[in-house]
Amino acid sequence: MMQFSDPSPAVRWWRDAELLDDSYYITPQGFARNELLLSSLKRTDLMTRLTCQVSNSNLSAPVTSSVIIDMNLKPTDVHITSMYRPLSVGHTAEVVCVARGARPPAQISWWLDGEKVTSRITESTAREENLTVSSLIFNPNKHDNQRNLSCRGDNPQLPDSVLEDTWVLDIHFPPELDVKVNKQVPVLEGTDVSMTCVVRANPPIAELEWLKDGQSLGPPARRDTRNRTLNIQAASIEHKGRYQCAAINSEGKTLSEPAMLKIHYIPRCHSVRSRVYGVGRTESVSVACEVDANPTDVTFAWALDGAKMLSPDQYHTNGTLSVATVSPRSPQDYGVLMCWANNVIGRQKEPCTFRIIPAGK
Repeated sequence: MMQFSDPSPAVRWWRDAELLDDSYYITPQGFARNELLLSSLKRTDLMTRLTCQVSNSNLSAPVTSSVIIDMNLKPTDVHITSMYRPLSVGHTAEVVCVARGARPPAQISWWLDGEKVTSRITESTAREENLTVSSLIFNPNKHDNQRNLSCRGDNPQLPDSVLEDTWVLDIHFPPELDVKVNKQVPVLEGTDVSMTCVVRANPPIAELEWLKDGQSLGPPARRDTRNRTLNIQAASIEHKGRYQCAAINSEGKTLSEPAMLKIHYIPRCHSVRSRVYGVGRTESVSVACEVDANPTDVTFAWALDGAKMLSPDQYHTNGTLSVATVSPRSPQDYGVLMCWANNVIGRQKEPCTFRIIPAGK
């Protein structure tokens, strides 16, 4: 705006050498006025110099006044610049994000499945290039696998200015293994039982192996690691023990915690050899009968030649051991002494036998 003079001044707006507006008018107060309206600023208008020029003749130099357009700008690009790759549990990784084009420089924030990450972040700003660089020092764990790691850049001065870039995390970790017995434990002797190796691993395992009491049950399966079941048909006491599975992937080899397979079976003689006892009349001898059984809560019965049962006061029992006292008084007191044991599974099929003969024979 310029006060009236003679001749009337001309008021013009220029952008560099480009004439933008030469329309002006004289106000009632005697001022020359030219109002410039920029209806829609563009990013290219940043730092543009606008000059108001006033002149009233060719005999005098124009009078000018300039203004420089400064603007708040949204980011034009937000990008995670680190090369996408699998990350490993136990190994720290640096993930870098760059935001460009914002003025003032963008603020960058990191998010993990929608939750803001507030620690392990370093940030630098290159203001002359409207550039913001943020580095996240990330220590992944197995639960981060397939989670979304996002970098967001925005200009707080402007609404709806958020741009983001996202990684779907691929977290590698060694196999995690559990042995599951697919039958109620303990297992009854003679029944079939199977065990499954439950595997959690990334990447998938390349080898799977079964062990019993620390010894391998065969070479590792390399071709079909999807078949993770160990089948035992007609389980016997030889199958009882500690079972483990072992697996390998690119992150390492893991051995599962042992699963104890217990077999319940009816009692059987601890020793299959039949002992001979030479006993004179009026003498006594103690005959020990020991059995193996599971459960070990057993009761015993004794008989001579399979018919004459011993009375309970003729023997005593301690766990899986019963001791009978034999005192021959007549020829009928000699013969084959037998003992049987019972537990909740059943009665012993074959008795333990002991020959009682006269002394000296």
